[in-house]
Amino acid sequence: MGIIRVMHSFFDRLMFPSIGYLYVGAAATLWASAGLMGAVASGIPASALAAVRALSGGIALCLFIGPKAIRTLDFRSSWPAVLETSAYLALFQWTFFTSVALAGASMASIASTAVAPLAADGIGFFRRSIAPSKQWLMSGMVSIIGLLLPVFNGTPAWGMASAAIAGSSYAAYTIAAARLERAAGTTSAGLTATAVAFAGASIVLLPAVLPHLVSLISLRALLIALYLGFATTALAYALFVRSLRHLSPSRALNAAFVQPLAAMALARMVTGEQIDRFTVAALGIFGLSILLRTSLPWQPAWKTE
Repeated sequence: MGIIRVMHSFFDRLMFPSIGYLYVGAAATLWASAGLMGAVASGIPASALAAVRALSGGIALCLFIGPKAIRTLDFRSSWPAVLETSAYLALFQWTFFTSVALAGASMASIASTAVAPLAADGIGFFRRSIAPSKQWLMSGMVSIIGLLLPVFNGTPAWGMASAAIAGSSYAAYTIAAARLERAAGTTSAGLTATAVAFAGASIVLLPAVLPHLVSLISLRALLIALYLGFATTALAYALFVRSLRHLSPSRALNAAFVQPLAAMALARMVTGEQIDRFTVAALGIFGLSILLRTSLPWQPAWKTE
């Protein structure tokens, strides 16, 4: 374990901040497979699938970081942030799997990952009480076009709206996790809070799951739960929270745009999902939104006194 820590420290110093983008890329690829699980888990409602991932993910993360790390989190001072994070994760899980069921794995991943960094910037502007930038407003308008385009092609509007809500709630979670990671005295605070928050999210989702318990009693549901918990949650979130030591929440979420590319490839190979011109167009529009937000010099949209 000591050698592993030394190697991590060496590569962190050598590739800082590039190593942060590598962590995000690996996490985003695993998250893409989570959307695929939502697509192949026919018969399991979105709310039940969200609760399964939250519960199995919380257990897997707790096993991953160990009881010693959990005890280092000062719950007396951090419980409001943990409770807040639980609500964000519960909303994200539910709306994301709802979007997968209605809009498809590719479109859900494209829309949610494109909206997330935009929402993170917006939350930042609000928290700091400063005017949004011009490029943020332009990026927002382009993103709205990207959300509406699939609707014109017959994609359910609630499916796209769910993806937008999922992206926004995930942005709020990312900011809360980064705040805990930097404010606490330990480097594992963000991941520890995420593990506890996942358990809290499963409790929040429990009332919506009770009517669908029968759909979760099968070997297939167990295998899906194990994969969602250990691969797409414990490992993926460990990688993503580690990236927040090197990147701002907005930059980390921008880098996560690799997720829809991976989701499109996996959906095409595994489920045979057709990638039509509207999906490609939406991907291009959201990509333009990210370029507008990240490549132009920051300018306030209006003067503030």
